[in-house]
Amino acid sequence: MTFFVFAIILIPLAVFSVAAFFAALLWWIECEAYMLDVAADMASGESSKMCSYYEWWLYIIGNLVGVSVADVTVESKHPFSAVLDLLTSVWSLAVAGLVVGLLGSLSWVHLIAQSADSGITRSFEMAFGCRGVAADGPAGATGSLEWSQFLELCLKKEINLEVAHLRELYDHAHRDENGSINARWSGC
Repeated sequence: MTFFVFAIILIPLAVFSVAAFFAALLWWIECEAYMLDVAADMASGESSKMCSYYEWWLYIIGNLVGVSVADVTVESKHPFSAVLDLLTSVWSLAVAGLVVGLLGSLSWVHLIAQSADSGITRSFEMAFGCRGVAADGPAGATGSLEWSQFLELCLKKEINLEVAHLRELYDHAHRDENGSINARWSGC
């Protein structure tokens, strides 16, 4: 329900509201400048999209979401319209950051990230034989591996290394020198 409220209702309303405000300002400036430039053409009854509030609203929405859908652009040399155009570009970055931040703070997004991370971790653990040593290991394994059990497990998993190299790995794994590798060894 939280995702629906934020992503489907609140964020679009915020974008549309910001666009309505900035569109009104740009529409006023650009339409006035256009009317001054083409007053003679307007006497003939021609209309222009430059004076359509809806087109300016689409222009700002396009800037905020990164998609150009309007038939108008900032054409006047008025410095305030150029600043407003740049300001909407900055707002688009802020809105994108807000969306990412809001969605990232939702608990279900965190759960998805955790499950993906644990899935990857499980895959590596299983690939390198670090998880479930007692279950996958030789008969009689109890969560720790003696050298003979370690060697048997490496042969079972078809790890093609020389016995001397396997012994080096085994010796490195049980630095406490209690004679076996504990299943909770952190070297995995």
